[in-house]
Amino acid sequence: MLRITFRNLRAHARRFVSTVVAVALGVAFLSGVLVMVASFQRSFDDMFATGTAGTAAVVRSDSTIDLGFGDAARGEIDADLADAIADGDEVAAVAAVREGTAQIVGADGEILGGGGPPQAGWQWIDVDALNAWRLVDGRAPAAPDEIVVDRASAREGDLHVGDATRVFTPEPIDVTVVGIARYGNADAPGPLTVALFDEAGAVQHLGGTPGQVDAFVVEADPGVSQEAVTAAIADVLPDGVEAITGDAYTEESQQIGRDFMSILRPSLLAFALIALLVGAFSIYNTFAIVVAQRTRDAALMRAIGASRRQVLGSTLLEAAIVGFLGAAVGLAAGIALAAGLTALMAGFTGLGATTLQVGLGTVATSFAVGVGVTVVAALVPARRAASIAPVAALREAAVDGGRVGPVRAVAGAVALVAGLAIGAYGALGDGGVAASGVGATLVLLAAIVLGPVVAPPVVRVLGGPIARLRGVTGLLARRNAMRNPRRTASTATALLIGVAVVALFTVIATSVQASLDEIIDRQIAGDVIVQGPDVDGFVGLAPSLQQALADLPETASAAGIGGLPASIDGEDDFLTFTDATAVDEVVDLGISAGDAAAFGPGQIAVSDAYADDHGLAVGDTVPVTFVDGATEDLTVGLVYGTTTLAGTYFVDIDTVAPHVPQIGPNVMILEAAPGVSADALDDAAEAAAADWPGATIQTREEFAEAQSRSVGQMLVLVYVLLALSIGIALMGIANTISL
Repeated sequence: MLRITFRNLRAHARRFVSTVVAVALGVAFLSGVLVMVASFQRSFDDMFATGTAGTAAVVRSDSTIDLGFGDAARGEIDADLADAIADGDEVAAVAAVREGTAQIVGADGEILGGGGPPQAGWQWIDVDALNAWRLVDGRAPAAPDEIVVDRASAREGDLHVGDATRVFTPEPIDVTVVGIARYGNADAPGPLTVALFDEAGAVQHLGGTPGQVDAFVVEADPGVSQEAVTAAIADVLPDGVEAITGDAYTEESQQIGRDFMSILRPSLLAFALIALLVGAFSIYNTFAIVVAQRTRDAALMRAIGASRRQVLGSTLLEAAIVGFLGAAVGLAAGIALAAGLTALMAGFTGLGATTLQVGLGTVATSFAVGVGVTVVAALVPARRAASIAPVAALREAAVDGGRVGPVRAVAGAVALVAGLAIGAYGALGDGGVAASGVGATLVLLAAIVLGPVVAPPVVRVLGGPIARLRGVTGLLARRNAMRNPRRTASTATALLIGVAVVALFTVIATSVQASLDEIIDRQIAGDVIVQGPDVDGFVGLAPSLQQALADLPETASAAGIGGLPASIDGEDDFLTFTDATAVDEVVDLGISAGDAAAFGPGQIAVSDAYADDHGLAVGDTVPVTFVDGATEDLTVGLVYGTTTLAGTYFVDIDTVAPHVPQIGPNVMILEAAPGVSADALDDAAEAAAADWPGATIQTREEFAEAQSRSVGQMLVLVYVLLALSIGIALMGIANTISL
């Protein structure tokens, strides 16, 4: 039977080419994602391990606010602790760590980075063992107006040693680039842009509290373990300050990258699984047709003594070999794909050359999935081949399994009704997104199950005009499609899944765009929106720019909106802050309780939903802990309904300023003065912001269009990823017809 299996494969190799390709494409996507993610993770791990190799201990505040992705915002600690730490017998050197936000302007006048990854400003550390940075050109900064930039930013911004440029922190600072450095073995610490100042420059520009630092890094004496020096330091630290080993700090830094990859990996793997699912229908069709065409061969084998198990095993062995070949080709293609993607993304991440990590787990997963999907898809045709009676060898016969039983119709109908009911409950009732998703999944499953049931009448109707227009050719086409409803349905189902997912994302994107338009039209009462170059970051708009925009004669009122990490009643979240005196004039809050005119410092505004969930009303207090560890009991001054811009809760900017000195709003909404058009205000704001590159100034209509474009760009990426599935489906249709 083994020889017969291999002879069948050699004799009918062309029949399985499309099956091998379908498996290879799905496995290529799968293995490519696994290799790319593993490679970047290893690069991030090596980068942090190299950068912190000389750090034996880290001293920092134990007050934290969770930022997600394994990262946390921390409070500052007293700079005078350096003397107490350095007095320890086990300590060789101590260096202060000061970090803030800084946006570097490139040679073309544009701000580098932004759009997600931080734009950081750090203090240069003079102790070589504690400094993660290594100069590749120039020297260390020695004055407040000198900076060292990371190598990736220097390359992107075409900056060289001796160049004069600007850094926004957020106010503009004229600086000279005196050095270019690498972080550990990478051109930058991930996709960050980093400007490094000397101690005086960091104190002056990075916005920390005078007399405070973010942390200390400690070098141990030779022969002293990290645990020993950490324990000795901990004995002299006051309450609210902790010491951890350098290894623990490295592990925390590496975990940030792992948490990010844990989000990215499932998202990409989902598209690979869709491709494999679509390919499974093509594989099923191929083996179903091959089994039907070899009915007499299987019957003859039974007649000369082959058992059902042998016939079943022979067919599944064919499937396993085809799957193995497809997986091998797919694994090789996936490694090549990962190499291309890592090279493409190396500049964005700042990691430079990235060594591909092709682990045993990736190889095993690729072959297991490739072979497993092929064997499972071929199982039903294989069982059909094993059930062929020996007498079938005496007549022309083809066991094609085209009959459709009543169980399928009943099961499909039940799934369809249940899916529609649950989906309606999610869309119209209280079920929400989860119920809608379950309902949609059941409807899709029902479509797959009911495919063979509805195929004959659908083909009869759709094929009617073709039969009349094309005569005998059209009639044969319609009858061939009706003759085997299972084959027709499974062929169409491969395309159905791909189109269904495309339709899903299209509807979601269209709905999001419509919602954005409605939100902007209904909630923004202002006429012009000003955004900084990093809307999601902490740099914010420069106070001088905010003042210049507010002072324009074309501006009637202006309010800035931003966010910062805080703990609200024990829950870590982002707390919105704004100019309380003007926000109600530029944003329609839908206030249900309280007086906007009386809202100010020491108060908090909460949404209707949050107030209902926590039993809050105007006059109640909510404890808010800021990143510096200070807790304030804020009085509820407003309850409002529209949360898209204001968030779940917001406070006045004067409430947060003492706790985060550098923080500022990253969005500003302007309302035009009476008789001034939105376009006139837009032109005036553009002129006022001429010295602040990166600030985006748009009318409300332009802002809405920009948000819609961003959704459309995401949709294009989804379409590109799904194109693989559609291609596999079309290839399966062509293969089925050719067979």
